[in-house]
Amino acid sequence: MLRGSVTETHLAGVAVNDQPVTVTPHGTADTWSFSVGLSLVSGEDTLIELSAWDFAGHRTSTEFIMQLGTDLVIEIISPAAGAKLVSEGDQLDLTVTARVSGSATDYVFKAGVDQAAPVTLNRSGDTGNGLVIVDATQPGHTLTLFVENSTGDTMAHRSQAFTVVNGSTIPLEIEKQEPANGQAGVEPNEFIAFYFNKPIDPALLQVQVRETAHGLIYNTLESGADITRLNDIKLIEVHRDQKDVPGGISLLPGDTMAAFYPERDFAYNGTVFVTVSYDGAEIYRSSFKIRPLPTFIQGFVADQFMTPIPGIEVYIPEINQTAITDTEGNYGFGFGNSAQESIPGGRYRVIVNPNLKNKSFGALERWINAKQGRLNEVGITAIPILNPDEPFRYIDPDSGQAVLARGDLVLGMSDAALFFPDGRNAGSVHVQFMNIEHISYPFVPPAVPHWLFAIQPAGVEVSGEIQLIIKMPPLYGSSDYINRIGGHVVLVGFDPDSMSIVPIGVGAVNTATHTVESVGPVHMKRLDYIGYAVVGENQLPDLEAYARDEIGLSRLILNIAQ
Repeated sequence: MLRGSVTETHLAGVAVNDQPVTVTPHGTADTWSFSVGLSLVSGEDTLIELSAWDFAGHRTSTEFIMQLGTDLVIEIISPAAGAKLVSEGDQLDLTVTARVSGSATDYVFKAGVDQAAPVTLNRSGDTGNGLVIVDATQPGHTLTLFVENSTGDTMAHRSQAFTVVNGSTIPLEIEKQEPANGQAGVEPNEFIAFYFNKPIDPALLQVQVRETAHGLIYNTLESGADITRLNDIKLIEVHRDQKDVPGGISLLPGDTMAAFYPERDFAYNGTVFVTVSYDGAEIYRSSFKIRPLPTFIQGFVADQFMTPIPGIEVYIPEINQTAITDTEGNYGFGFGNSAQESIPGGRYRVIVNPNLKNKSFGALERWINAKQGRLNEVGITAIPILNPDEPFRYIDPDSGQAVLARGDLVLGMSDAALFFPDGRNAGSVHVQFMNIEHISYPFVPPAVPHWLFAIQPAGVEVSGEIQLIIKMPPLYGSSDYINRIGGHVVLVGFDPDSMSIVPIGVGAVNTATHTVESVGPVHMKRLDYIGYAVVGENQLPDLEAYARDEIGLSRLILNIAQ
């Protein structure tokens, strides 16, 4: 910055290197002040011409050369500007840390306080560190950082002020507590930390922790127990009113932080009260709230033969949480979750083995109703072992038809569109024949099939209508039953809303080809399961009426259920 003043009764203007400069009244008659920033380069001469003129055109100019002696930038990191430091005696050992940008490798960093001789700092790159002794009997001080060249010339310096306070005159205070006073959602196994404004004597510190809680809590497994032992976790009732919480106190190095470690967990949804005393006098009170009772979900994954499957992913989309089954096929949600990740009560869709991440098994979905603050037992979810002899086959609605299961299942897709879980409109599917006892979903009586075709991946959605041709397999080694079941059967498929196998249409029995061919509309939402069910003779007229488009699917389901 170039600053100066001009004295002239009729001043018309001021310029630096022909660039106009703003002037302001100086406070003295006919005197004007100016201030202008100049761009200088270290080590290079810069010619400066300063001019002033009056309204009559008279001009006065002067020239001079300016040179930037250094472009060093000094940053005093510690102590911070305006810092208030505490000393317990007449002297304070002050740790100084500074950074100097643009300094030469042979430059020396020194730090001095007030009028005392500067101390050379240990240098590492652009950073210097060192210890300076400060007279703690005086409150106000100035720290100056010097940068000297190899000949001892000062190339740059910077100063900033700080104060020193005698610690014996400062009342002991707790500057911060964790968990904070009034905080909610605290974990039941949290310890309590106290941050003091100065070092303390551990022998003089007393911490009293009390707890009030009424309700249910989960019992605690013994030390070393595996969290997968979910069946051992039960709800128990507790009633505590201002009950003392046993625990111990530990101090961290420096004696400015203490921690209270409770010997047992706090109760869920309880309130914790803290009283801190020092040398017999109470100095602090606080309270905080423990998180509400968490929601747990646990289940078991097996194959269709009830053999546990380890390493299977289980996913709940609504809460975007994933669990992996252990060696016994168990999985759990909510265990170890923070209060922010707590599972709300509600209805959730659970996907087992999403996107066929384990290619040896199929995927399966189910609904669960999770009660808030409870251990929700989902039970067994059986996913099928995929037959390795049956390959995945590519299907595309644009082709018009898909021949699957070696011709035992044919999908006519001229009037339909498919939507795979990954967003594609075509893809590969695996189809296998499964008996009813291996199907994990409930059925709508009396449309209960003896078997179904299971199609993976689960979740391939259908828009429009699909025509079906299903090969009728032998029953107990014979096909004679085909001639005795009547001319129509109920087509069944998967309903994702109810997660059950429901009627989706009617099929005509072709006794010559031993096939069932769909007649009338087929209301298929997803491809997951496809089959047919034989109904009693008294329901056949309703099936025929549906095939003639005289009744709809809802009326058909109602009639055959009576």
